[in-house]
Formats: sequence, C-alpha cells, structure tokens
Amino acid sequence: MIVVLVFLLRPIIIKLFDRYGYLRSIALVILAAMLWLRPFVSPCVGSSGGADAPLHRWLSQLLLPGEPTAAALGFILLLAEAFYLNFILIRINVIPKKSLLPAAFYILLMSQSVQGLTLNPVLCGAAFVLPALDLIFRSRDGRNLTVNIFSTAILFALASLFCFEFLFFFPLLFVSLIVYKNTLPLRMSMVAIAGFAAVFLLLFLFYFLVGGVAEQMGVYAKRVLYPPLFWQELEMAQYILIGWQVSIYYMAISTVIANRDKLNDYTRKTMFLSISFLLLSLVSVLYMLDKLELALMLPAIPSTIFMGAYISLTTNKKMMGFLEMMLLTSCLVLFFYNLWWVEC
Repeated sequence: MIVVLVFLLRPIIIKLFDRYGYLRSIALVILAAMLWLRPFVSPCVGSSGGADAPLHRWLSQLLLPGEPTAAALGFILLLAEAFYLNFILIRINVIPKKSLLPAAFYILLMSQSVQGLTLNPVLCGAAFVLPALDLIFRSRDGRNLTVNIFSTAILFALASLFCFEFLFFFPLLFVSLIVYKNTLPLRMSMVAIAGFAAVFLLLFLFYFLVGGVAEQMGVYAKRVLYPPLFWQELEMAQYILIGWQVSIYYMAISTVIANRDKLNDYTRKTMFLSISFLLLSLVSVLYMLDKLELALMLPAIPSTIFMGAYISLTTNKKMMGFLEMMLLTSCLVLFFYNLWWVEC
C-alpha cells in the first residue's frame, strides 16, 4: 500500500525535490533512520563480529556492539560515509550533481543485516577506505603524487586494523597507478609499501612493548593462511539484495560497454578501476565467510560506483523510475523485515 501510494505521488515528490534540493537530504536521513530503528527498539547487544582486528577489538571494549550508543555513532558514521561517497562520485563526474540515489543505495547495502546496525568493523574500516579512494581519484593528474600514494597506503592499513579483510583492498593502489599512469613506477611502489608497512610496524612495536606480539602475529597469519571454509546462512532480505547487486553490475557494465565510444578516457579508466575494486572486494568476502552478514557489506563501495555509472549513462526514464521504486521497495521490505521478523 505504501509503495503504491509513493508511486502515485512520485511526480509531485520529484517536483518538490527539484524545487527544494534540501528535501532530498532530509528524505535520505529519514530513510536511513527507518533502517536503523531496530537497535533502538530491540537491540542485539554484542552481536557484531570482527574481533580479530585490534582497533575494532579495543573499540568494542569501550562500546559494546549493538547497544544504543554504539548504534547511534554507527548511524552518524554511515550518513557521513554515504554523503561523502556521493560527493566523490559527483566530483569525478560519475553522477549528476542533484542525485542522491547512490548514497541511498550505499545506506541500503550497509544496513542489510540486523547484526550490522552498530559500529561494526566494516563500517568503521570504510571510514578510511573512502578517503583513500578519494585520494586515488585525485592522483590521476600527478600532482602531489608521492604524498597521496603514501597517505592512501596508510589509510588502507588503518582500515585493515578495524576489519582484517580490508588488507585485500591495498592492491587497488597499484592498479590505479597502472590504470592512470600506464606503468608501475618502482619509486611509487616503494612509497606505497612503506606507508602500508609503517602502520603495522607501529602496531607490532606497541604489542612488543606491552606484550602479545607473538599472539597478534599468529592471528594475522591464521587469517591469511586459513580462510574460513564454511559460511553463514543468510536471511531472505539479504538474498534479495544480493540478486539486486548482481543486476546492478550487469546493467552498469553492459551500459558502459554499449556507450564506450561516448566515454572520455578518464571515465573509461575509472570504470576499469571500479571493476578491479569489485574483484578485490569479492576476494575479501571469501576471507569473511564465517561472518557473511558483515562480509556482504564489503562490496558496498564498488557497487555504489556501478550504480552511479548506470544513473549517469542510462537515458531510459522508465528504467530510472523502476530503479527508484526498487530502491524504495527494498528499503521498506528491509525495514519491516528487520524490525519485526529477524531475531537476534
């Protein structure tokens, strides 16, 4: 009933959004608040995983995952990440200036699990991955390249201290050098490795001083050498979102291929980099199968980039309308499903 009502009122809503741009942001915040209502009504305290990563383990000792305080901070962090990612896509001309659909899509993907409606490790790590991605896109013109590469490597390393699986995002830095510079400079590669290693040297120096360095090295070795061979069962809503993500990949990639002659060189390189980003995120999912409800959030950033690319390239207004209705329907289904159906 609600979906039908929104569909009938869609022309009026679009006119209001076009006239009062701030209403889009308000609507996005309301949508996110609906999806994150569960931890404030019926919290699943202590339900978030990812205790292997040291910074998230320390954070969990301060704020018990699932409690309202952690949920409130997670909600604020999610909104900041969604608007920041949307801003990045606007700045690199992937989406129109007025569009907030990618931000809404990112919020939906990061809110798909009740266990993840808190300061979960993926959400915390993404707060460092997004500025790293921003620096990668800024480095395409070659200005401040050394500083940007070093800073990006540090950000990827910090992200992995919240969620181990973000380690597999680090090769994206080398891919970006090959894509934008058509080569892999030895000097820049050494700068990237130095920035990445510096964070872990400080981490293990800390453990050496306080004790426990052998234990921490064992944790990292185990995660690299022995990925989980089993996976968690998913909820119905998550299977629906997986299907929708696959559909977005298909539509976006096929649209990019169909319009490849119309794309400038930078956009083509950005799309190739996004495909590499997606593949790396899927590799990271394989190392988090034992916490699959959180692992499915790892491809959220590249999925959002593909969503933006499709929005920018498609000229089919009916398909855009269908996409908007699918997004709204998925949010409403997930809202009711998480609030009343799923148990902790």
